[in-house]
Amino acid sequence: MQAVLKQSECRLINYSISVKDNNDFNFLLPFLKAQKRIMPNEKKLTLSQINLLTSQKDQLLKVCTNEWEPVNLAPRFGAKNVNCDLCGRPDLVELFDIKNKFTGQIITIGGSCINKFSNLKKAKGLVNNKMELERYTRLLERVPELKEIYYEGEFINHTKYITPSSLQDGYKDTERRLKLYIKKAVKKGKKEARKSLKGISLQKLLSLFFRQKSKLINFGNNTHSNNIYLLRDTAVMIENNQSNGKELISAIEKNNGIVSKRIASEIQNKIFLEQFIEAINEKLPFDIKAIATETGKFIFSVQKNNNKAEFSIESSICISDIVYSKNSSVDFNMFFTKNTKMISPYNENTMLMLLRIAENILKKQFNYIKYQPKQKEILPIIAEHKKLEFKLSEKNIKHTVSKLVNEGYLFANDEHLVIRRTASEILKISSERLYYNEQKKLMQTFAPKKLSQDKWKILTLQRKKDNSTDINKLAKKVTQHLSNMHLFYRDKPDKAINIPIHILEYIGKCNYFYNNEKIVSNSLTEYEKQALTISELITDTINFVSEKN
Repeated sequence: MQAVLKQSECRLINYSISVKDNNDFNFLLPFLKAQKRIMPNEKKLTLSQINLLTSQKDQLLKVCTNEWEPVNLAPRFGAKNVNCDLCGRPDLVELFDIKNKFTGQIITIGGSCINKFSNLKKAKGLVNNKMELERYTRLLERVPELKEIYYEGEFINHTKYITPSSLQDGYKDTERRLKLYIKKAVKKGKKEARKSLKGISLQKLLSLFFRQKSKLINFGNNTHSNNIYLLRDTAVMIENNQSNGKELISAIEKNNGIVSKRIASEIQNKIFLEQFIEAINEKLPFDIKAIATETGKFIFSVQKNNNKAEFSIESSICISDIVYSKNSSVDFNMFFTKNTKMISPYNENTMLMLLRIAENILKKQFNYIKYQPKQKEILPIIAEHKKLEFKLSEKNIKHTVSKLVNEGYLFANDEHLVIRRTASEILKISSERLYYNEQKKLMQTFAPKKLSQDKWKILTLQRKKDNSTDINKLAKKVTQHLSNMHLFYRDKPDKAINIPIHILEYIGKCNYFYNNEKIVSNSLTEYEKQALTISELITDTINFVSEKN
């Protein structure tokens, strides 16, 4: 049966303070004091305590190991009768002294336990006998700088900033060559080690190593640079919280460690975005300020005429159009209108202010005038529409009857007599409707007894022209539909409605505040490709209303 916590893990927690200071784990104290392992069937613990311990074990151990740091980069060799303070086993080859960053306590651990610590690393298999130990000792006496090569841990993954892959690759290659030299020197002697250098001196290789290391350590610390770099702590959060986090970090490494416009636009981390607030505010009018960040958003405050409003805008567009803009200042009204779909108002006051800003832009910036079609413009167009509709209807009746006759449908005069008739004969009949059945291949002017059951279809033969009452009813519906839109036109003789699509979308958003969604789904967004005259707009609206009814 596998222990929930091994004896060495209990000792580690006992030497550390993070878990012991956590009230949720007070039940562990007796076991830590006794340095006793904890089994799944431990009678002194409840089932819920065992389950909590099992689920939190990895996190507890991680927190505790992070409390410790090495006293020296290299281990001690040849010590006798010294046991590992964690697992209790002697390690006659390598012993490591580590210190608790909070309490100052120093404990000694062996080569097996050192690998449990993320910031330390054992030189696996380097020294395994007395002769190798003597060679290793002489090597360090001659070139003490070599001790850093094996015992500095995962240095390259703990730099302040994400570093360029080119620097990382160069450093790793030099490190690999030095490790090969050390291994050859310890295992086979100085002469064999020299051969592995392939013509370059050890001192030159070491000098290159420390230059590369210095570049990695100091990367991103140049305060005079205009480049944007990514802090490693922030990178970890991005990698954990964004689905494309790893790809973004990799892209930064390949881009010489610089956060490009594209990468910055994709990063949604709140802490990362905060660094751009000052740069954004430098380009905005005095009454508009970026005041905070959320995940993937900047929060803005607007002060106009003693009224204050707050809203958020997606960070991607703020980064690309403000931070990375070459202009020293940004026309926020234009930016605001162009990117309206990425704006989220926080309250009704904000909605009203956004509407006023939009109308101001349309009137002053684009010289558009608010417009509402009048009844005298709508009625003539409806009359023409009805005439055309009547002609099309008559044409459709003739076409349908001719088709039925050509397909061999028989005509029924009454319930007992079925005959053949031509299309012209049927069209002269005074009946208002023609009923026809595809299965029975039959048509007749009187209503069948089982109209719906036998799947009869109906064709209107006598088409009545719409009177003024019908036209006025339709005009009322068209007017009502148009009244739900904010229509604008340029002050030109043809009154062309020629509004750019991003402005139409903003008008649509303004209408959405008042529960008028039609403008986006059914109306003006269809007119993106070309200018639309008032007459064309009314005609389209008539068709829409007619089809809907």
